Amino acid sequence: MGIYDFVLLKEGDSNRYVMEAEHYFQEGNDLQYKQRNYTAASESYLKAIQLRPDYIEALNNHAQNLRLNIKNYQEAIIYYTKVIELNPKLEDAFYRRGLCKGLLGDLIGQIDDYSKVIELAPTSDNFVSRALIKKKAKDYTGVVEDCSQAISLNDNSSYAYQFRGEAKAELYDFKEAIADLEKAIEIEESKAKRDPAYKPMLFGALKSCAEAKFAVNDFQGSLDGATKLISLFPSHPLSYALSARAKEKLGDTDGYSKDMSDFKHLNEQHVKKYGVSFEK
Repeated sequence: MGIYDFVLLKEGDSNRYVMEAEHYFQEGNDLQYKQRNYTAASESYLKAIQLRPDYIEALNNHAQNLRLNIKNYQEAIIYYTKVIELNPKLEDAFYRRGLCKGLLGDLIGQIDDYSKVIELAPTSDNFVSRALIKKKAKDYTGVVEDCSQAISLNDNSSYAYQFRGEAKAELYDFKEAIADLEKAIEIEESKAKRDPAYKPMLFGALKSCAEAKFAVNDFQGSLDGATKLISLFPSHPLSYALSARAKEKLGDTDGYSKDMSDFKHLNEQHVKKYGVSFEK
């Protein structure tokens, strides 16, 4: 059944159809959230939608089920679009439709939807979300612009500093990149001291900062960053790869050999566990 294959309501029958639609909607919710029978949930939501084409809650929950459980992103886009047509001020619908577009490789479409989210709710987090997609699309100037907007709204946004720093590095503005990345590290270290759960957030900023310092021949600075990575993430292969190449430039042959040995060992374990290699 398609989204526009609706039953026309006759005058006098509307109350019965509303009640039946509510029944199928609640049935769909029970099937999706309690029984986890996602195919049956989809069928129930579609029955509710057929009875009430403007039943926005059913349209939205059906789209959610398609996106999160059935993984039919193209179909989910159709239903999120209907939700948006009924209420064009629902920022979550634009955001979720954008997620679907991104999962289908349509980064431009995702950016367009995230732009609508920002239009409705210009928050720091929303600018950071769009910046991340622009980063995937290699629009590094756009990343810098969005992250700068995010920082103007919240100067404690570590991700905004990190993504802006990484984008500046791609644009060969390494001095500014390092300043941003060090600020991101400072913010995340402060958070990690209060709550160790934030420690994993440090990896990206530390790694990117070490790489940026290596690019400007600050090999000792790069090694210091890599050493911190090893102390915080001793099981991650890249921590040792970054340390190894800095030691090689500093003439520490034994240190280089030891780190490369650790890197290869940990990388083999990572491949066995996750199927992903960091070896180029």
